[in-house]
Amino acid sequence: MDTINKDRKLLEKYKTLNVRYRNLKREFAKPLTKNEGLFYKDGVFKEYKLLV
Repeated sequence: MDTINKDRKLLEKYKTLNVRYRNLKREFAKPLTKNEGLFYKDGVFKEYKLLV
């Protein structure tokens, strides 16, 4: 958080992500397993699974 607070552009990006994507927690409400994660690219969150 200290790094984000020091960089104004990064802080604005962080705020945007928090406000715009708050409702995605409902879409991805199921808890992720050890082999799953979320990926953010081009303004979209996608769920992915790791191959182990």
